[in-house]
Amino acid sequence: MGIGLAIIWPSLVVDGIARHNEATPATPASPMSHIDIRHAHALTKPKARKVVEEVAAKLAERFQMQCGWDGDVLNFSRAGVDGHIALGPKDVQVNAKLGFMAAMFKDSIESEIRRMLDEKF
Repeated sequence: MGIGLAIIWPSLVVDGIARHNEATPATPASPMSHIDIRHAHALTKPKARKVVEEVAAKLAERFQMQCGWDGDVLNFSRAGVDGHIALGPKDVQVNAKLGFMAAMFKDSIESEIRRMLDEKF
């Protein structure tokens, strides 16, 4: 059995003992594939909605996102990304589920969202 593993996954077998590979990429179902950001604001609801619409326009332009309002929630999606921005009286909450390929860029995507929220709110 150890020989078979060594042929398929040589980095997983050392001295005939199977070892855990710490560099295993995350699967889409892992927590790494989710973004959950809550950002406080002090804007009126109409002004906050306008800001969210500006953010959505940038998302649509930059990442070819489809966006649409459902009450106070702006839903956005594209291949590999599905999420929403919920507009509250004192905060906005961004939730996104990233597919396998997008999950590899989670940190940069999350940083860009935080930067946009800091800039706009």
